[in-house]
Formats: sequence, C-alpha cells, structure tokens
Amino acid sequence: MRSLSIILLCIAFAGHAIGAENQPTAYAGSVSCRECHERFYQLWSTSMHGLAMQPYSAAFAKEKLTPQQKIS
Repeated sequence: MRSLSIILLCIAFAGHAIGAENQPTAYAGSVSCRECHERFYQLWSTSMHGLAMQPYSAAFAKEKLTPQQKIS
C-alpha cells in the first residue's frame, strides 16, 4: 500500500511539473528589443513591416499605400 501511495504521489508531482512548463510566457512586445538593439529597432519600427499591425485608417492609406493598377 505504501508503494502505491509513493507512486501516486510521484505521478501527481510529475503532472504538476509538466503542466507548469507548458504555460505560455508573457509577450514582451517589440519595445523591449529597443534596450539592446536601438539601431535595428529604429529601422524596423519605421518600415512597412513594423507598421503592418497598426489599425487601418484613411490617412495611413493615403500616405503609405498606392492604388492597385487594373491589368487588362
């Protein structure tokens, strides 16, 4: 009986440890890169890639996007 209790206890702790490892880490955000990589952050943040996830607005479209050309 004691062996069974020890085995069950080990399984319970192992399951807890495995569950703790699978927890997602918090998203640090792109600004956290700036501390060590200022030059690259400036290059990226002003690029179309860096601006890709900002909300769409008519002002952004007028300033940054070009109309599509019809292909005939």
